[in-house]
Amino acid sequence: SLIRKPFHLRSLLLVGIFVLLFASCQDNGSEEDYVARVYDRYLTRDELAEFIPPTASKDDSLKRAKVYVNSWVKEQVVLEKAEFNLAEDDSRFQSKVDAYLNDLMIFEYEQQLVRQTLDTAVTDEQMKVFYEENSKNFILKDHVVKARILMIPEEVEDEDRAIRKFRNYSEEDSLDIQKFVEDNELFFQDDPNEWIYVKDLLEQVPINFDYFERYVKEKNFFDKEQGGIRYLLYVNEYVVRDSESPFELERERIKSIIINTRKQALLEEMRSRLFQDALDSDEIEIKS
Repeated sequence: SLIRKPFHLRSLLLVGIFVLLFASCQDNGSEEDYVARVYDRYLTRDELAEFIPPTASKDDSLKRAKVYVNSWVKEQVVLEKAEFNLAEDDSRFQSKVDAYLNDLMIFEYEQQLVRQTLDTAVTDEQMKVFYEENSKNFILKDHVVKARILMIPEEVEDEDRAIRKFRNYSEEDSLDIQKFVEDNELFFQDDPNEWIYVKDLLEQVPINFDYFERYVKEKNFFDKEQGGIRYLLYVNEYVVRDSESPFELERERIKSIIINTRKQALLEEMRSRLFQDALDSDEIEIKS
């Protein structure tokens, strides 16, 4: 039988040196056009080049090449041992290999079909219809609010007037607040359509959660001073956990569900069509 010499890891140093030579070698006509060998397996220059970005610098290319070659060599050593110990006539092992290859081919084909065919455009109307039909399946795991926040350092002038306008917040007041914020470079958050989890909100505004939860149902406005900063919070809407989650919070999730549903329908239709085509052309035979 053939006796093979063992592969020592110190050979990796030689591989590294070889890679350096490879990087500077311009003789593409060499008969030995590979950068590493393990037993009868070869890693060619072209194969290595696929893993080096064309935009990489010379130094970066050398580093990447060394890492990949060393990894490839170690893998081939283990693979050689595995193949030697797993006899080709081992039907159990071979059936696993066949099953894996079949699954891989089917997966790649289906992915290609999805990329080329699947409609991923989802309109607001489609999402809203889906939400209304399935709203009871969207349940909040935490309290959420729609709120506006203003932070005013103590050295800012005309603070009281700004606080009155922040609290009343008519259309005219909102313009005055915006100018006040810009003139003094203040933190101001006001998106009427954005839902915020209360736990995230209270990371910005130093209000105790128990206090907030106790009084948010009775009042909208919170005023807290800490560390030389006046924190103003006005809650427009408040929804408690275990309630139906607002549509705005579920938009991306709904979109993903709709697209995934389309994907499953597309694949099921493809499988049924291929089965029927094979059946119609007498390519399927099942003996009783």
